[in-house]
Amino acid sequence: MNPAEAAQRTAAAIDLRQLTRRFAQATAVDHIDLTVAPGGFFGLLGANGAGKTTTIKMLTTLLEPTIGLDPVARRAVWEHLKGLNQDFGITILLTTHDMEEADALCTDLAVMHTGQIAAHGSPAELKAQVGGSASLEDVFAHFSGSVDETGRLRDIAETRSNVRRRG
Repeated sequence: MNPAEAAQRTAAAIDLRQLTRRFAQATAVDHIDLTVAPGGFFGLLGANGAGKTTTIKMLTTLLEPTIGLDPVARRAVWEHLKGLNQDFGITILLTTHDMEEADALCTDLAVMHTGQIAAHGSPAELKAQVGGSASLEDVFAHFSGSVDETGRLRDIAETRSNVRRRG
């Protein structure tokens, strides 16, 4: 590791090296390396089953804080998180399937696919990688794989059921 890399790792809010989690025969998180700078909003995106929740549970932090909320309550959560970030310099790490939320809040994003980091950068950088007028939804679709590829159709029904249950 060169001195610049060492300085970056020292200043990182999150610094993961070869993070791995296996469940029986399945590898949920597959040797990921991830560095998150302090003081920003970091979003972890990916399809159901990509490894987001497992990664965040290993870090014991915030999971989808606005899932199932109405627009007014969602906006209140956004404002509260922004306040924590601005007032205390707290690094906010969240995962969401709401691309509007990710685009509005996150200064840095990573997209997970099959337990690995498929892409990492600012929303603008990731959009540029996908192409000219790409939206964050285009970025998500490009890097997170297709439903057929991940075999997660049952997760769609499960997620909808969870949202209905949470009210």
